[in-house]
Amino acid sequence: MATIPDGDGREHSDALQRLKSARGHLDAVIGMLEDDRYCIDVLHQLRAVEGGLVRSRRSILERHLRTCVVDAYAEGRVDDVVDELLAAFFTDRAPAPRSVVGPRRGSR
Repeated sequence: MATIPDGDGREHSDALQRLKSARGHLDAVIGMLEDDRYCIDVLHQLRAVEGGLVRSRRSILERHLRTCVVDAYAEGRVDDVVDELLAAFFTDRAPAPRSVVGPRRGSR
């Protein structure tokens, strides 16, 4: 699995916080199922978990577009970037090579 280059680590704090919140919320949903709670209530809570995951994905994607993709474009690697993004969003495509875009200049 490719890792997300994060420079000094602060850039992903929003996504990490959202994911930790979703994890806690998912644990609560599991508890609801174990307690045989009303199915519609469980479905509503699952929708909230999904929303947190979507917001996390958007945050990570936005950072990638604003940093790694911009750098790759400036270096003339447009085809690599397009292939990597398509593979990330469509499971019917072969996975992109690991770290095609790579960390932005000046990061670890």
